[in-house]
Amino acid sequence: IFFIGRMSVSMIFMLKNIVTKSKRSFFTSINTLTKLELSKRNILVDERVSIRVLDVDLSHLIIRTKLINEEQRLFYESVNQFKVGDSQILDLDESVPSKGYSIPDSMGIFWSMKKIEDKGGYDFLMPSDVTKPLNFDITVEDFGGKVLCSESISRHYMSSGVKRIKLNHGRTRGTLFIPASQPGDKFPAIINLYGGIHNKNVIEEDSSMLASRGIVTLSLGYFGVDDLPRSYKTLEAEYFEEAIDYLLTRDDVMKHKGIGLLGLSKGGDIVQTLACLRPDVIGAICIQNGACVSILTSLTKNGVSMGELAQLNYDNVKLRSDDSMDISKVVLVPHLDSKLNIPIENFPGNVLWIAGEDDKNFLSVDFAKNAETRAKESGKNNFELVVYPGMGHFVRLPFTPLTKYTAHPLLPKGVLVYYGGEPNLQAKGQENAWLKKIQFFKKSLV
Repeated sequence: IFFIGRMSVSMIFMLKNIVTKSKRSFFTSINTLTKLELSKRNILVDERVSIRVLDVDLSHLIIRTKLINEEQRLFYESVNQFKVGDSQILDLDESVPSKGYSIPDSMGIFWSMKKIEDKGGYDFLMPSDVTKPLNFDITVEDFGGKVLCSESISRHYMSSGVKRIKLNHGRTRGTLFIPASQPGDKFPAIINLYGGIHNKNVIEEDSSMLASRGIVTLSLGYFGVDDLPRSYKTLEAEYFEEAIDYLLTRDDVMKHKGIGLLGLSKGGDIVQTLACLRPDVIGAICIQNGACVSILTSLTKNGVSMGELAQLNYDNVKLRSDDSMDISKVVLVPHLDSKLNIPIENFPGNVLWIAGEDDKNFLSVDFAKNAETRAKESGKNNFELVVYPGMGHFVRLPFTPLTKYTAHPLLPKGVLVYYGGEPNLQAKGQENAWLKKIQFFKKSLV
């Protein structure tokens, strides 16, 4: 009986070893040929890359994507877990992580990145120098942390041949981007107005990429940069008109349909006012999560205000459980017949209005629908409203990580504002909105 018992135990262990070896390991790669395959290693930031892991001897693995850029103070990382099928190939275009983002998208390893908090740095994954690419390291690991293979990819904010010109022309301050060109080439042109600044400079990432896609783009400063006022308490229409007139003097700009204006947040109400002021030279405007009223300050012309200010109710500020502030209901949405509304229905040019349903800076969708209703009632048929589910306040370049929390340019230092956004829906919305903006301006101005 003892002998048979010993034999049974031995057989059990032998069978267990056979079964274990027949399965792919959960932690350790037996096959040293596991390979990470990228379709491209140098791309523009709005371009997709296909990513596959080949010859995988694991049932599960981790893909870690990291950006460490000391010079530009950018420290970001994503960690996503995947289950590998019997084919021993993991195709990120078709696979949804078992832990991480929740849609099949090879670019998810980039847009799901989060700031590495103990490193400090900026709350936005945004370059301070668009002339230099950002380099990302991608590693494939087992669940024990062993690196099986790795690759690097460079993502560029300017295509070859694009010119970047720091502008100090008269009173105009900003950065001008010119598409790659041959002598005599002409391009549609726009002015890009953000509601904030980055590292004491105008935000350039959108403008450099718009130029990479064939549109002359001026990132125009109007506060907080160079010798401009630190905040936008006073905004003179003449300052913006000077920038418009400058673009129209350039030989590389198409002029017969005018120029375009692109405005995010506070920039959104500024471009509406300018469009109503200069319809003779402005052919199209795009508002991104803007209001249909002037917030905090309106433009002045010859020292006289061009409109009344939005009504504010600070009692509507909500302190969230994470100690951030929800200010979405501070700026009140006016009635359709209110004299506070900027009369965008009187602007003859094309209008594209982009609104995020989860914008927590203010009620972007309500403002947009107010403007859309007035446009329809006046017979304006070249007004397009696109509402994106799950999109927060910031409308960024495709595949850029969502920033839900950060400071506000007009609030005291240390006050954290919640701006909203659901990562998976934000990613879809940003990619679609980017293509729509390029098509809109080219169709309107060419």
